[in-house]
Amino acid sequence: MGWKILVCLEGRYSWFRSYAHSSWQKSLLGKVPAHNIARWDGRQWWSLGDGIPDEGGVVKAIAVSENGDVYAGGLFTNATGVAVASIAKWDGRNWSPLNDGIRLLSGIRGNVSALALAGNELYVGGYFEYTGKVSSPHLAKWNISTNQWSAIRNGRANGIPGNVRAIAASGKDVYVGGELYSAGTVRVNNIARWDGKKWSGLGSGVGGRVNAIFIDGNNIYVAGDFSAAGGVAADKIAKWDGRKWSGIGGGVPSDYSGQEVSTIAALNDDVYVGGNFSEIGNPINKISNFAKWDGRDWSVVGGKVNQPVLAMTVAGENIFIAGWFAKIGNLNANGVAKWDGKNWSTISSSRNAAKSIELSASSFIVAERGEQIPTEFELLQNYPNPFNPTTLIRFGLPQDAGVKLEILNLAGRHVVTLLNARQAAGYHDVEFNAGDLASGAYFYRLTAGNFSAMKKLMLVR
Repeated sequence: MGWKILVCLEGRYSWFRSYAHSSWQKSLLGKVPAHNIARWDGRQWWSLGDGIPDEGGVVKAIAVSENGDVYAGGLFTNATGVAVASIAKWDGRNWSPLNDGIRLLSGIRGNVSALALAGNELYVGGYFEYTGKVSSPHLAKWNISTNQWSAIRNGRANGIPGNVRAIAASGKDVYVGGELYSAGTVRVNNIARWDGKKWSGLGSGVGGRVNAIFIDGNNIYVAGDFSAAGGVAADKIAKWDGRKWSGIGGGVPSDYSGQEVSTIAALNDDVYVGGNFSEIGNPINKISNFAKWDGRDWSVVGGKVNQPVLAMTVAGENIFIAGWFAKIGNLNANGVAKWDGKNWSTISSSRNAAKSIELSASSFIVAERGEQIPTEFELLQNYPNPFNPTTLIRFGLPQDAGVKLEILNLAGRHVVTLLNARQAAGYHDVEFNAGDLASGAYFYRLTAGNFSAMKKLMLVR
């Protein structure tokens, strides 16, 4: 079992043994073309099918189930040629819709801003009125076992009458934040808790929009655009300990136009915040866009982040951030970076060390899951195809096996062996670089035990 990181990038998607999403149309991750979502395997970037190639589309949220299925939400109608409605599932091979997706009453597609998994339930929040044919304003759940939508009903009311921007789950408790004045029939202020049966407020809530929620044990950290929480001064960041609200280190001053906190997390008793700000704390500290509170003081984390931080996640002892920044101190970071407690590093391949991703990142989620194990031997179609000069070949093994993967010409003669070694059960990706070959059609053949399969690929220069 290992952690996988989901990075929302205003339209793109990376999978880190990680996933990232964001909002670009067609761009490069390393040298890999991708549409709004891509995969990082710890060494280089890969695409997920043809991604979300929707004109003007954007991916805003990602969640990963225990079996490895990836759910992407945002504002889009196309997932690798499959018609969808702002939410889709990637099963490792194909994209598929979640029934009729989400929409407004007028029939216009809705907008997904937040996703969170609690057991077999995928909680979906945003700006919409229907999920499939179910009335579920702004918040609904999808059962990943039965593949059915249902409303979150409390008393006579379904959903939440307000724009949902953040969801976080811990056990059966689901915390929802945004611009909310009620949850079901319960009066709340911008944040609420669903325990699986009923809604409740967190004290008297917070006095403005909630952008992010982070759960750390019994503490609930929130960030957004507010100046008070539970009647206590709390500029844009606050903590709920289960009984009362408190501010954190004076927060981010509200008297400066445009300052905002987009993301918050806690690790080893320290609180990290990211956003668009140039000052933090009381007394004021001149710290921009990313800062750490150790219980007494605010500090710069390893170097100045030169542009806004929009997303953050914690994985083990590491913190990953994403945003519009190009540099952290003297490090060229270009949108995504990792802090290991001592140093910053980029997420990039050696082929593209200076530019980890050509985009701006907007959100993160971390998922703990095991690797997918197929039920039979599989050889998948390479992607992209046609290609020039590199393509990805994927295969699946239901058990450990000796594997040979080779390229053949149209006459069936051997050209090159890509892999000849024992491999563990699971899915594997192998890059084929045809830089020395002539344009044209070739075959690739997989042999594993008694299994053998062959497919055609096309090199076009």
